[in-house]
Amino acid sequence: SQNGQGPLPVSIFTLLLYPDGRGSRGLFGFHQGMVEFEYNPSSRFSLRLLYSGGKVFSRNFDAVGVNFEWGFSAKFAVFGRYGYSSYDDTDFGDINPNYWMAGISGLDVLQEGDRLGVAVGQPFVVDEIGNSTQTNLEVFYNYAVNDNIQISPVLQLVFDPSNQKSNGTIFTGTLRTVFYF
Repeated sequence: SQNGQGPLPVSIFTLLLYPDGRGSRGLFGFHQGMVEFEYNPSSRFSLRLLYSGGKVFSRNFDAVGVNFEWGFSAKFAVFGRYGYSSYDDTDFGDINPNYWMAGISGLDVLQEGDRLGVAVGQPFVVDEIGNSTQTNLEVFYNYAVNDNIQISPVLQLVFDPSNQKSNGTIFTGTLRTVFYF
């Protein structure tokens, strides 16, 4: 499609991350690449397929993911994400973590232009690390101050952080402000 519009936009990102510890930087350090295919057959449904691969800390990795959003009415939508990855030769051996997230959001809940959402997910599901699986719960509210400014309080609870049952629950609060130009 032209200019990334229409039902099949494709995004390709090259990220230069984690340069090696010998002083090499930029194009000569470790790198990752990512490609995303997005399918939008209507204004109420989108499906994204993602791939990322490269090296992080001298270890190869590959990751794939799928993401969907479906507005089942003019005011409410559900979303879900799933990913699977492969990391070679880590301190824990070869590991294949996966992750998931699901949620629901409502538009115009308290006033026109606002959005309220709730999501739950597990960002790093793997048997080789820890004695539990971290679970995240998030609640957010996007308050439209006007057409150009949004304020979004976000509350998060993280249960069994770092996949350790002995780690206490973490509570975070964030206040994000977005300006549209």
